[in-house]
Amino acid sequence: ELYKKYIPILPPPTPVTNDTVVLRGKLHKTTQKTDYEPAEVIWKVEGQWSSSLNFLNTGNEKLINPFEYTHTASDRRLGESIPFEPEGGRYVGWFLLNNENGTKSKIQEKDVTLKFRKNSENGWNVEGKGSNAFGKYTITGTLDAKKNILEIFRHFSRVSKPPKKTNLAPV
Repeated sequence: ELYKKYIPILPPPTPVTNDTVVLRGKLHKTTQKTDYEPAEVIWKVEGQWSSSLNFLNTGNEKLINPFEYTHTASDRRLGESIPFEPEGGRYVGWFLLNNENGTKSKIQEKDVTLKFRKNSENGWNVEGKGSNAFGKYTITGTLDAKKNILEIFRHFSRVSKPPKKTNLAPV
């Protein structure tokens, strides 16, 4: 807790406006209490994604699809009066993808980690990483603390090809 006092509070990142995969959804927190173990807290983000912010904002069902991320943790602090603070960590998830024949495929997300850091707009900056069938990516975005709306962008890693070998003799 002491280290948090010395970390500068940053502004939210500038939204990405080019053709970058964007996910927008509502963050929910549910708690399942048991008599014998610490409570289990489930963080779930349910929403829609598209291949660009412009497409997502149109609401055109042909250009957007659902997604879901879930994180489960034990909450030993249950009963304490603490403000809503999103939990970072490993999230599991999936998204639907349109196929050429009109059907949809469920694509699993792998190794998704999210970190939340308070920002100067009284919300949260989001950073993370993950991978899926299309490659590895990093995540940037924000969580609106008043509406609990998460908006994140996936930045896929570019894979560079190794240089071609040549038959030139050394000089």
